Amino acid sequence: MPLGQGVEPWPNVEGYTDAGIAGRTVTTSQRVASAIAGSRAYYGNGRYWYGSTPLTNTSWSGFNQYLDGGAGAVCSDAAPYQDKIAICWGATRDIDVFNPATNTAAALAAGEKGNVCVGYAGRLLFSDETNAHELRLTTGGAIDTRLLDSPIVRMGLHGGKAVIATRTSIYLLGGKGDAATGMWIGEPEPLFSHGMWTGD
Repeated sequence: MPLGQGVEPWPNVEGYTDAGIAGRTVTTSQRVASAIAGSRAYYGNGRYWYGSTPLTNTSWSGFNQYLDGGAGAVCSDAAPYQDKIAICWGATRDIDVFNPATNTAAALAAGEKGNVCVGYAGRLLFSDETNAHELRLTTGGAIDTRLLDSPIVRMGLHGGKAVIATRTSIYLLGGKGDAATGMWIGEPEPLFSHGMWTGD
């Protein structure tokens, strides 16, 4: 109890074996996509999408399987998108939009596949599966595109903008989607180029 405040310096840790996912192997060669929406944590492992019990619960119980992407599907990334979660499956399946309120998913748009994604300004930015150099941006009316210098490998948020890492550079993207024109207002701004690509 430092200085009589009644505060413990470390959180409580409790071991737990989740019977529902114990048989699902996690390897260093396959990234595990994850996201938090509402009061639950979610993650994708191979063809399956799982959700936790509410994070506000006083006790923990197993993850539930909410989605099966089907034979051959591999979850490659996920990101909060509006009040839902966008799930990328690489070339194996169209991007899904998972609704945590109903535990159901629907395709973002027919034929739209992605490797990595990020939700920004109420829209979804994702890498194009068939052209890894292409950034695709939902606008509320259509999907706009931008070609970058090399294949896109990761996306995230930084400084109030979307950050896009390619094999050779890092870009920041602000702006917004214009539903009326189907265009994205704003351009990727080069932030840094590291030159040599070493791996994902």
